Amino acid sequence: MPDHPHYTVEPQNSTPTYPLDTTLMASTVTRAHHVLRSHPLPRPDDTELLTSLLHSHLALLVQETRPLLTATGHSTRERARRQAVHDTARRTLEAAPTHGLAAATTRLRTLATSVERLLALLAQDHQDAGRT
Repeated sequence: MPDHPHYTVEPQNSTPTYPLDTTLMASTVTRAHHVLRSHPLPRPDDTELLTSLLHSHLALLVQETRPLLTATGHSTRERARRQAVHDTARRTLEAAPTHGLAAATTRLRTLATSVERLLALLAQDHQDAGRT
């Protein structure tokens, strides 16, 4: 997993009244990857808790990264990449709940990957903003 900087992101729109804690989100992704590697099928309680946390993180990140899709200064290829990452995350968020531990484990892995990729987009945007 990439090393995410320790910063918070002020929401782009006026709906949330709190910053996004990217450190907490990255920590949840790390916990999910650890649980997924530690056993062929993680404990149901771990899967349920981490799925819930990651789903919440992803809902915030999908909303927060939407403005990054039209950011100026990016090549067409970079915009397409950002759009693909965002679209995949949005579809993951909208997917119906799963039944059974094996399916829940797959969903947990997909949520963790989507959160990780959107955090990387935010980190890249934060880094790019620091250069200007």
